[in-house]
Amino acid sequence: MTDRRRLLLVAPTFAPDPVVAAVRATEWARHLPAHGWDVVVATRWTERVGDGDDSPAAARPDGVVVELVGPRTVGGLRGREPTTDIGAASARGGRQRVKRALARLVVPDGAVPFWRAHQGEIAAIGARHRVDAVLTTSPPHSLQAVGRPVADELGVPWVADLRDPYLADARFRPTGLAAVTLPWARRFERRIYDADAVVHANAEHDRAMRRLRPDRAAAMHVVTNGFPDRLLDRVAVADRARTVVSAGRCDPAVLPRLVEASAARGLVVHLAGPASAATRALADRSDGRLVVHGRRPHDEVLDLIASATVLVASLPARQRDGLGLSSKLFEYMATGRPILLVGPMPADRALVDRHYAGGTRVIADPAGPDVDAALDAALDGTLAVDPGPLAAVRSDLSRSAGARRLAAVLDAVTGDRSAPFVPGAATGGSR
Repeated sequence: MTDRRRLLLVAPTFAPDPVVAAVRATEWARHLPAHGWDVVVATRWTERVGDGDDSPAAARPDGVVVELVGPRTVGGLRGREPTTDIGAASARGGRQRVKRALARLVVPDGAVPFWRAHQGEIAAIGARHRVDAVLTTSPPHSLQAVGRPVADELGVPWVADLRDPYLADARFRPTGLAAVTLPWARRFERRIYDADAVVHANAEHDRAMRRLRPDRAAAMHVVTNGFPDRLLDRVAVADRARTVVSAGRCDPAVLPRLVEASAARGLVVHLAGPASAATRALADRSDGRLVVHGRRPHDEVLDLIASATVLVASLPARQRDGLGLSSKLFEYMATGRPILLVGPMPADRALVDRHYAGGTRVIADPAGPDVDAALDAALDGTLAVDPGPLAAVRSDLSRSAGARRLAAVLDAVTGDRSAPFVPGAATGGSR
């Protein structure tokens, strides 16, 4: 007889892919066993062409079973190296724009045929491993379409995890010609919230959905992203470099003034994440003052963050009004370093105001003197978080702490395993 339980985690991707979706799923799989939950992962792909990533972040956690769903896919579009052929890049970009436009007419997104087609395969994986619960994590939100059918076939609870909002986020909400699909999109979202438990990645999204679906509020929980626990070891031993680091997506419009102002203070700007052609061209002209790393293995990015003097978070304009939450802010806060924010989402502001007061500065005009003033404040010690809040960040906002909260949700939704499972039963919400 054993008290251990087994979770079927259905995710779009998994380690060694370094994207946020893979990191959240991988870190849960790494830490859930410490709380009595072994993990079986069903995923579409786990690799990206050319990464060669054998870092601890990329390694599959011990004891985790990973089952690939559908045809073997290595990398796909995300694995392609940037091309220097302008014609080829333009053609590829045109095809992708058309593909994205057509996908906007599909509810909830263009990946739904894949997940529905492989619903039986996912259920078979769960049956083979005799799982006690199913967790689906999105986006793509189409993945949520298989949650209830798979869970019902297995006779176990379904937990829906939304890393990003669906209709509350402009990136996913049908607009333009696709607005005709809005009634179907609302119906799809309602079905997600009929899960036995729903996990949100930030409190602002959670509050909005509690207002919209008060009948399901008791089933809603908040499990934020966090920083990998191993980051603290890197911070402890890192040599502080004269660098300004931006990890993840960065608005290219902030770079010219940031690079100029940083160089005037003896700092080099490093970007780790997707970079536009304009950003790479700026780096070519910068005489080493701007270093573009592109997409790199997660542990390499952690090393850059751990050694930085100043950290910058600047999202593209299209994301700034959404209800999402920037996952890199957790890693930034764990370092104790000054953080400069450009165009933060509401949840970003709420996060740093609550946990990192004194250590951040919002730059209102990234093309003006605000940048110089913010860098001066970061360098002269004006921007500094107190030891007490920093200790709380390092204790409460790690990936292992998030896994502990998720395990509590799973324990609550599974309940007494000796009793028959009743689909759709509400659980006590957590915030």
